[in-house]
Amino acid sequence: MTNWIEEAESALDGNPSQMAEVLPNFRPPLFDLQGVQAITSPVLAIFFWAVEILRENLSDHPLDPLALLLRLIALAFTLRAVLMGKMLWSRFRAWSAYRRYGLALTDYGLVLRTPACDLVVDRNDIVGIREQGYVFRPRGRRWRDVYVITRPQSGRHYLAIPPFFESTSTLLAEKLTRWLGVPSHPTNPIHPKPGTSISGLYNKIASGERPEGITVIRNSSSWIKLGPYATVLLGVAILYGYLRLPVDAWGRISPLAPLVLVLTLVVVPSAWGWLTWQNIKPRRGIALLLTPAEMVMRAKQQLLRVRWSNLLRVDIDLKSVWSVLEGVNENKTLVILRRNEPEIRYREIFLDEPLEVVLVLIEAYRKGLLP
Repeated sequence: MTNWIEEAESALDGNPSQMAEVLPNFRPPLFDLQGVQAITSPVLAIFFWAVEILRENLSDHPLDPLALLLRLIALAFTLRAVLMGKMLWSRFRAWSAYRRYGLALTDYGLVLRTPACDLVVDRNDIVGIREQGYVFRPRGRRWRDVYVITRPQSGRHYLAIPPFFESTSTLLAEKLTRWLGVPSHPTNPIHPKPGTSISGLYNKIASGERPEGITVIRNSSSWIKLGPYATVLLGVAILYGYLRLPVDAWGRISPLAPLVLVLTLVVVPSAWGWLTWQNIKPRRGIALLLTPAEMVMRAKQQLLRVRWSNLLRVDIDLKSVWSVLEGVNENKTLVILRRNEPEIRYREIFLDEPLEVVLVLIEAYRKGLLP
């Protein structure tokens, strides 16, 4: 058999090949909803800072209530402008170099060319294709990756293909799905019985061991985005006004002001961080374990075990939410429905893998495609 990887790379270099199909390049939309927010955030920050300065000059008091409110809003938009600007810059760099990306499909696998290297995925290792955010497809084009989910034995859980091929990510996902075909799986898969010492296995994996046939979904550090940022920014706004008062005016300020500063800048964020860490610490960096027999996760001080035979289905619950850091964004939750037991809900922000990838891996175990 001709080396299909060499054929695919040759086709990406511009040499015609009957073995490899090279997908055409398209420039994706730079300013979808997130892109627009990245542009409007600094504009709104400048606007609210200007109004805040005007109000403060009129009131001639840095701690004027209305000026304080405007300062809080301006700080929120400033923080969001920094974070969204970083995202937009990263997106713009990829957008401007979209022609340096390439995707070639063969009967044996695919090769994704990036400016850094070529990434190879064997077709036999692929267990599913999913578009990012496929559970909610708004009208218009969006900057969304397409995930090629693979067997963990391949060395990765998924490959994210950027939206530089086909006219939309949805069409690219459909194209790859047709190319892959429907993976065959047992009609009535027989799963092994769960082991009795799941705690010992959990501790071994947390210590770094990786037994064959087990998929480890790590905990993500993105949960830090859930912090009480509105409270902290309120403290920053008060502190900013407090420090700009004349020194002789500090004694005339209510003694509650320093207490409010300590509460908003120290007590509330520290308490939130401590409580959140107490909930996450027992997981020891593991969000989910997928074994041939069951799915395992830690809830507080106990291990939850869901046998594949007891799993009815898994869904993604998606809601549009608002946050200080990101504005309007998608809040995705994994919903695990069990037979004759309460459902389990797991927010994506605590998972180190996209929820679409996790869902496909769970279904692959349940249907007997893995390990």
